[in-house]
Amino acid sequence: MNTPRRSADLSDTILLEKLEEPGARAVWARRSTRLRLVALVLALTLLGTAAFAVMVTARTGALVIASALALIVVLALHTSFAQRLNAGARVLRGYERVVDERQRAEIDHARALGHTVTGRAMAALVMLGGIAHLVAGDVLGAVVEVPVGLAAAVAWVVLALHNLFPACHLAWVQPDEE
Repeated sequence: MNTPRRSADLSDTILLEKLEEPGARAVWARRSTRLRLVALVLALTLLGTAAFAVMVTARTGALVIASALALIVVLALHTSFAQRLNAGARVLRGYERVVDERQRAEIDHARALGHTVTGRAMAALVMLGGIAHLVAGDVLGAVVEVPVGLAAAVAWVVLALHNLFPACHLAWVQPDEE
């Protein structure tokens, strides 16, 4: 008996079919193209972080509005290119339907490595924050206040790292496809 597909499954199937078209795969096939896309996404991540930090620390309304508009544009571009990167690396949901066992193992390894990198980045941030707090309080005798917006900008970087690391790793280590 056929059961109707959920709309999410159907949209994933349509996306996967589009990704496996020869033209779409040809873009991902060249390592140089993949690495340019990785560099672009990483640059957009840093631009978004800067715009976010400026927005939350700005003292004037005009600067807040300008940086918020810049952040919206950067995030829209970042989302688009990050989805292309994740799709090309086949790390989107449903990838297991279009890859072989070797590719599945590579993707799973990249995801596990991404979790490790994210965990270590979080641990390093906590340690650096603790050290900075101790040094500022004990040595300088000062109370250091960090705006919550800067912490949110750092959280954005860690989230982007967690989301993009598997695709960036695969783009870097996989040879050109033929």
